[in-house]
Amino acid sequence: MKLADGRTITIRLVKNKDAAQRILNNRQQREDNIASGKEAATVETKKTLADYVQQFEQERIAQGISLKTRQNTLPALKKALKALMLETVPDLRALTPEQLSDWFLELRYAPGTKAKIVEVVRQFMRWMIEKNLLAALPRFPKVSTQITKKRRALTFEEVEQLASAAPWPRSILYRLAFATLARRSALIALTVDDLVISLKGGATILLRPEEAKTKQGQQVPVPQR
Repeated sequence: MKLADGRTITIRLVKNKDAAQRILNNRQQREDNIASGKEAATVETKKTLADYVQQFEQERIAQGISLKTRQNTLPALKKALKALMLETVPDLRALTPEQLSDWFLELRYAPGTKAKIVEVVRQFMRWMIEKNLLAALPRFPKVSTQITKKRRALTFEEVEQLASAAPWPRSILYRLAFATLARRSALIALTVDDLVISLKGGATILLRPEEAKTKQGQQVPVPQR
């Protein structure tokens, strides 16, 4: 395709012929608009998206965004960019609705969590537009926050039945999860040093902040049984 500055380049498209043609037409229309002065050209840069994520984070700190909020959003943003295989600004500019849709379908989270992750990515892209690094926000899949499946907590008796039927060490994992309300990743990350046994105070385990959903570590008591 022909750029506004007269150069001709090759761009990466998708396998679907109609979708590829749409992408090419939209990109060419933008270059034509830049050439005619209807739109401003985006800034060319050699920085990676990782550099801009860091700058994005620094600006959020300056804006007074709380540490807790940033700890919840920054990992989600980095994970999303990695899953979308976006490393450079040109990669982001070439992002297609089809790629976003495939990424969204791979998200195995509750509807509300999905919506939050998508919004984090949107915020970063809007910031990139403000910096004149991205021309427009790509079309995102529609996020439904409607809960289709209702969940209930397992009872103590049900956990014991499950643990009794499970092989070791999975059985102790079930019991620990029920007793501590810890996430699977936090329990799997436990080391011997995280277990503290006292004759007077009983036993506790240390849940590390990097494995916690709230990004805050805590010492959790473990029942004697």
